[in-house]
Amino acid sequence: MGLIKSFIEDYGFYPLSDIYVCSRCVGDYGLKQYISENAEYDECSYCGKWSKKKKIAIHINDFISYFLECLATEWGDPNDEGVGWESKEGGWISAKVIDSYDLIHDELELDINHDELTDLLVQTLFDREWCQKDPHGLLLDDDLFFSWQRFTRQIKHKSRYVFFKIKTFSEYSPESDIVKEPHEIMEHLGSIVKELGLIRTFPASKEVFRARVSSKGEKFKRVDELGPPDDDNATYSNRMSPAGIPMFYGSLEKKTAIEEIIAPSDKRAGVVSLATFTTLDEMKILDLTDVPATPSIFDEKMRYLRLPLSFLNSFLADFIKPITKDGREHIEYVPTQVVTEYFRHVFQDEDDKPIQGIFYPSSRREKGTACVFFFDQSNCTEDPQKGPAWRKNWLVLAKDKTIYKKISNKNKQINSTTILCT
Repeated sequence: MGLIKSFIEDYGFYPLSDIYVCSRCVGDYGLKQYISENAEYDECSYCGKWSKKKKIAIHINDFISYFLECLATEWGDPNDEGVGWESKEGGWISAKVIDSYDLIHDELELDINHDELTDLLVQTLFDREWCQKDPHGLLLDDDLFFSWQRFTRQIKHKSRYVFFKIKTFSEYSPESDIVKEPHEIMEHLGSIVKELGLIRTFPASKEVFRARVSSKGEKFKRVDELGPPDDDNATYSNRMSPAGIPMFYGSLEKKTAIEEIIAPSDKRAGVVSLATFTTLDEMKILDLTDVPATPSIFDEKMRYLRLPLSFLNSFLADFIKPITKDGREHIEYVPTQVVTEYFRHVFQDEDDKPIQGIFYPSSRREKGTACVFFFDQSNCTEDPQKGPAWRKNWLVLAKDKTIYKKISNKNKQINSTTILCT
């Protein structure tokens, strides 16, 4: 009863009796998990579910106690959090304060299936008011994302090439508690990536697809045509690399490879050459295709990752957003290009080794995976046995697997005609 006693004193919660709740009555997965793992009763008072084989429900006092314990990790009483009160205006100042009703119905997104249970939670908290913990500072996720936005403005419009030497941001924005110098956002991003285990091993003998389109109907066959351009011909700015720095852009699916190179606004008709490359060795990559969703505040095991994941998901949405090629793309691509250079040249994994590429969600095909490898033309080959011993071959072109598809400028659909390369 020690925990319940503390809630009686701190929250005004008084124990109830003979009421039980099962996991089917709540939508939040964290609450579902807690109920399932701590079930001691075979019948639910709300939905009437009953089980003879296993325990399915917990006592309402245990449910409310856990609910409040989790709530207290991020929400507190404005009197305790130092929120100012303006007696003239008759209200709180300097921080957002909400009542229990708004907290339960709007902020927490509990998705409770029974109004009676929702009402009970509101009544349990009485007329209390709530604010976020440390309301005068920024939450970690907000702090990092504001810092990321400041960083992108800095390198797009203020200082592009010596930002690592700049000690302060050059324009006003919310003060950061953790990112004091612009380049530090990279280090925090690298730390979060490591903490979440997003550095993965991509095996040898795996296929990667790369496409080129020709409005003249050309069918590309050689590795120097189907792989990355050489230094002198890398004349276009891309999402991960500026003009002059070639990289290998590809996809893990054939359809994604094609859609990544044909914009909806593209009016050209022609032929797409779709090449298959195979990895010759395993490589370490940053996998941004499998970033977990932000955990529930009621997920006791994963709750500590709520704020880092909230930031990373916001960052990822900004990182992969579609960019219209209207002449400004060379500016809009700068932040992702800088991040890519950080992971290519500075970042090291837990074994102090560099990574060879980044996998990220395609911005043009739902559930498609796009990838960039930090390789140029010299790292791609048609014959792994040829070439100087000092040169590392990472990808080999499977010449007999190249296919060609005609595209129409009428509806931008890929025609079904497929011609195998001989």
